[in-house]
Amino acid sequence: SLSLASYQDKLANLPAVIETMIQSEMLIPACSDNKKKKEQKYKVTRLGRVACRHHLAPDTVLYMKNAVLSENIDSFTFLDFLLITVGSGDCDPLLPVDFEELDFLSIQLNKERSVFLKGTNIDVAKRLDRNGKQLLSIIKTALVAREWTRVGDLEEVAKIFNCYPFEIIKLSENLARLLTALSAICEDLEKAKGNKDPGFLKNKGTSSFFAKYRALIQMIAYGLDEKAASLTLIPGIGGKLTQKLINFGIEDIEDLALAEPECFSAIKGISKKRAIEWIENAESLAKQFTASCFKDNGPDILIKPPGWPAGIDPYRLRRAL
Repeated sequence: SLSLASYQDKLANLPAVIETMIQSEMLIPACSDNKKKKEQKYKVTRLGRVACRHHLAPDTVLYMKNAVLSENIDSFTFLDFLLITVGSGDCDPLLPVDFEELDFLSIQLNKERSVFLKGTNIDVAKRLDRNGKQLLSIIKTALVAREWTRVGDLEEVAKIFNCYPFEIIKLSENLARLLTALSAICEDLEKAKGNKDPGFLKNKGTSSFFAKYRALIQMIAYGLDEKAASLTLIPGIGGKLTQKLINFGIEDIEDLALAEPECFSAIKGISKKRAIEWIENAESLAKQFTASCFKDNGPDILIKPPGWPAGIDPYRLRRAL
């Protein structure tokens, strides 16, 4: 009550915030040392610390948990993870949708696969807990992020979706943070099921889910496609080094496995010893993982084309309707 926010009449509804923290299990009941006092005490969980570390609102944590639990996480596509993080409420910017974009977005969605966008409009709105223009904005923003991972060119993606390059930069930075936080939430849920060591989230994990999720974070942060992201499975290779290797002609983990150590002498900052370690790791991992492991196998998104008669302006027709 003595804070500046209270003085400016901008203080949050603290009981409601605490209730959300309890629902999302950021806080759990704690035993009170003094049994004479009747007030309930709470202690912070690991999930609560994760939320603070990644600057997540309690509503965001609860939203992500509910979204992950709504479907089988092993069937999630890249677009599904992007839809969850974009729709969380902490994503910025959220790109608006104009009426004249609806047909274009329908065409783009027909190229994608998604568990969250299957079924009727009501099904989709229920899974993402959003509807109307807000749902359209979430879908468009997720599509922009997905296109960024395929193209890797800010100007080109901005031109395709009629937005600004700086918006894509800001979006990629925020999504990389939110995806990292979502991975911690997934780990917490796995431990709650009794899986004390969820290998898909360990730094040295080898499960397909871990590989795909870790790759997505690098893809969003650096504008890499699935093929290039396979290089980030090698310990010590991140997004920046992947871009260096691509410029040098090594485009995926299989190319790296077939490379000769002497070839790396032309790349500044990479020693022969380091190159040998990378090649040996690539030879081992390439037997289990290739770029094809990251292929999305979710259901197709089937949207019927509007079938406007020739000479009809879709935007003007929508306004008239």
